[in-house]
Amino acid sequence: MLKLCGMGIAMGNGLEPVKRAADLVIGGNDEDGIADFLEECLNW
Repeated sequence: MLKLCGMGIAMGNGLEPVKRAADLVIGGNDEDGIADFLEECLNW
């Protein structure tokens, strides 16, 4: 699914096969990974 969705994003604390399949690996859910990613995207 990560390959088909346009831009696959995996969490930094995710499984290694998932991270290898992703286009981008962001911080883990224990590091505010989603919040940091969204903040960076919205500040463009």
